Amino acid sequence: MKVLGVDWGASRIGLAVSDDTGTLASPFKVVDNDEGAVNAVVNAASVTGAEEIVVGYPLTLRGEEGPAAERVQEFAEELQRRVGVPIKLIDERFTTKAAEEKLRAAGASPHKIKKTADAAAAALILQTYLDVTKKGLPAEPPP
Repeated sequence: MKVLGVDWGASRIGLAVSDDTGTLASPFKVVDNDEGAVNAVVNAASVTGAEEIVVGYPLTLRGEEGPAAERVQEFAEELQRRVGVPIKLIDERFTTKAAEEKLRAAGASPHKIKKTADAAAAALILQTYLDVTKKGLPAEPPP
């Protein structure tokens, strides 16, 4: 099953997609978080043939919901109204930082890191989800 991963950010939204078996996540693209953001994610889900969408849920360091989590929840709800596939939320703490560090370690320039970090973070979010669900563990944050 193909899954689309979403790393929501105030300025940009990173997207990643799994392989057909739902085993391996790869960065897909980055879209601006503007009035067309939901349409861009809906289109990406359609183009990739995603049967499920996983959205990174930015909990605080204490594991609590904050203002960013509320905005992501609203985004996910609007996305759910527009697509006919399940939407899942998964804890995404530290994924953008981890993605930037991996890109830096691979020798990416600061410009390349800025351009691709959001899609790389979406791939980390998605890969975590794929790995956890393959083991039969719950991937969604507690209510």
